[in-house]
Amino acid sequence: MHDISATIFNTGLKEPVKLLHITDIHITKANDKDSDTYKELMQTHVQTFYNEGKYPPSTPSEYFEKAIALAK
Repeated sequence: MHDISATIFNTGLKEPVKLLHITDIHITKANDKDSDTYKELMQTHVQTFYNEGKYPPSTPSEYFEKAIALAK
């Protein structure tokens, strides 16, 4: 679930093609405009993922940034 990888293969196309596939990174965000209930729900989601040990030491947002950097 935490793997970020690049696979390069020759498709025979004349021009290179880049595809970025990102799934299930569970970015959970709330801001001041959101209700208190929504903010609590987002915090619960974040805490659940940390408690399950799926993301430390990187956050879901950091994984997303790494994937974008890899695509570039």
